[in-house]
Amino acid sequence: MDVEDSFQTFLYACQEDFSDGWNSPEKFRELMEADGTMGPVLGEEMVNYYDVGFMATCDLFEKHPRENWTTVGSTDRPVLAMNGELDTQTAGYWGELAVQNYSNATNLMFPESGHGTIRYSQCAKDITAAFIEDPEGEIDTSCIAGLRLPVMMPDGTMHPLPY
Repeated sequence: MDVEDSFQTFLYACQEDFSDGWNSPEKFRELMEADGTMGPVLGEEMVNYYDVGFMATCDLFEKHPRENWTTVGSTDRPVLAMNGELDTQTAGYWGELAVQNYSNATNLMFPESGHGTIRYSQCAKDITAAFIEDPEGEIDTSCIAGLRLPVMMPDGTMHPLPY
């Protein structure tokens, strides 16, 4: 990650609400222990990095507390949420959680895409442009199916993944 990307990450993440203890080393430790998939050694290293590396840098940024900042909102306006299956920063199912109270939301998952789906395929760009042009219109998602790469079987034949 270059300096600009790091600064942008800190600019965004460090200004989140820290007043309720959500963004704290203690909360991070609690979540890491509850998850358990990292194991005790790697989990402890992640917590140490968060506490010493990340949080120390965040001390340089002004905080902007907001009430109910972790509460999922609701709206009846058209919303388009897009997730990349290869996103290493945001879990794919978070898109569905983010729009769970939105009565007029479309949540799309893009194969072979990472964080920031419109950077990875013309399909995602086209869907985004169509939504911006006509948020109330029907969204043509037919191009998404063509993004999934097939897998090669031991006999050399290619097969689409079943999902």
